[in-house]
Amino acid sequence: MQLVEPGKGIFIDSGTTAMAFANELPDCNLVVITAAPNIALEISMRKEKPSVFMLGGTLSRKEIAVSDPELPAQLEKLNIETAFMTASAYDEKFGFTVGSQSGAIFKRAVIKRAKKVVMMLDSSKSCGLLPFTFAMPEEVNVLVTDGNLETEIYAELEKRIALVL
Repeated sequence: MQLVEPGKGIFIDSGTTAMAFANELPDCNLVVITAAPNIALEISMRKEKPSVFMLGGTLSRKEIAVSDPELPAQLEKLNIETAFMTASAYDEKFGFTVGSQSGAIFKRAVIKRAKKVVMMLDSSKSCGLLPFTFAMPEEVNVLVTDGNLETEIYAELEKRIALVL
């Protein structure tokens, strides 16, 4: 939570890790941008001060997130101080990956618009490879993990990312 700066615009990705993050978000003046309706609702119902900007498109029931070819264009006029991203899998050679091409394209667009990228990686997703890469470790400023990464993966990520928490 020390990475959340009051008064700024942040992006919160979709998924269970992002939902856990949204639950802990401080009740402060922020603009939260998301494509995940459950995260938008969670913040809107449990916090008074943050405003929520919901990106639009078709709801994916599996991912509980909006997808649309126009999502990257929706981001073009938004300024994101910090993007709190999640990955479905991580591979040493291929980086942070997801299972859908549209998801990877959208996540790349978010990263491009963000001044700072925080990757939230659950250790259960640290040894895997899905078809679509959206980021390499060098594109991430901070890695936040549950502390259960395999020693080799942790050491490798620590060399390639500025700050690992």
